[in-house]
Amino acid sequence: MHSLSPKLSAKLLGFGGEVGTQHSAEETAEPVLTSHSLDAVFTNIVNDIVSEHLSSDGILIVVDEFDQIRDPSGFASFLKALATNAPKVKFCIVGVAADMQGLMKEHESADRLFAGSIINLTPMNEGELDEIISIGEQQIHNYITFTRDARDRLIGLAQGHPYMVHLVGKYALRRAFLDDRKAIGATHIDDTLKSIAESASDPVLEHRYRRAVGASQQREVVLKALAETQDSQSEILTTTAYKLALDRGVDNASQYVGQLVTDEYGAEITRLREEYYRFTDSLFCAYVKAHPSILRDSENSWLPGAATWGVSTPETDPVTDGV
Repeated sequence: MHSLSPKLSAKLLGFGGEVGTQHSAEETAEPVLTSHSLDAVFTNIVNDIVSEHLSSDGILIVVDEFDQIRDPSGFASFLKALATNAPKVKFCIVGVAADMQGLMKEHESADRLFAGSIINLTPMNEGELDEIISIGEQQIHNYITFTRDARDRLIGLAQGHPYMVHLVGKYALRRAFLDDRKAIGATHIDDTLKSIAESASDPVLEHRYRRAVGASQQREVVLKALAETQDSQSEILTTTAYKLALDRGVDNASQYVGQLVTDEYGAEITRLREEYYRFTDSLFCAYVKAHPSILRDSENSWLPGAATWGVSTPETDPVTDGV
C-alpha cells in the first residue's frame, strides 16, 4: 500500500512558500486460499467430479470393515450433510455389528439416515460352506479330500463364517500334504485347530482371545460358555450360559462377564438388556467356540508371554513343522 500526501505552506509575513508531497509505504500479506475443513474440501471435490459427468449416475464410495474404525463419531452427521450438499455421491458402509447403531455408534442420526437402506447379510448356510470345501478340493484335483465327518466338523465350527472354513481348511490340507495323507478326517480338523492356536496362525484373533482370557481358567470357561449358548439371533441368555459355566466348575460366572465387557479384556461382549449379552464380533464368537482350551489346569496353564500353551510339546504338535 502506497500513499502520497500533498504538502503546501506559505509565509504570511514576507514572501516565500513551499510545495511538496510526503510518501509512505506499508506491506501486508494474506493467503490466496482460506483454510477449509476436511469435509468441506471433500464435498467440493466430489461435486467437481460429478459435474464432469465421468459417470451417468454419480459416485459410489464403498467403505469395507467399517466396524474396525475405533472412533467413527461424526461420520453419520457428515453423511447427512453430504446427502444435501452432494446428492449424487453415495456411501456403502460394510461392517459387522448387531444393528446400525452399533456400527455407526451414533444413535440419534443412524435410524433416520439409513432408514430403508440397510441390507442384512445372513451367515452362509451349510450348503454354501460345503461348496467352499468342494471348490478347494477341485483346485488341487482331489489330490486330498475331506471326509463327510471332517466337512460336518468344519462347517459346525465355522458358524456361517467362510473365513473359518478357509483358515482351518488351508492348514488341514497343508498338514495332510506334509504327512502324505489323501484324506482329512474329523480328528485332523481338531488337531489343526490346536496347532492354529499354538502357532497363532491368525495373530489378530489369537491376540484377542488371549487378551480376553488372560491367565484365568475361570474366565476362559465363562467365555466359551457364552459362545456355546448363543442363539440364532446372536443373543446370549446369561441364565443358560451361567448354568453351563457352573457345570464346568465356575460358580461366579457373572463376575467374569462383568470383566469381559470392559476394555481391559477387549470388550468382546456387550450388554443388550437385562440378562442378555452379545459378542461384538460374530467371527470372534466362532473362533472362541472352536478354540481349544489353553488353561486346562493350574499346573499347565498359559501365562502372558509364554510361547506355548497347555502341555503341548514339539513332539506332540501335529502341525508346527513346516507351517
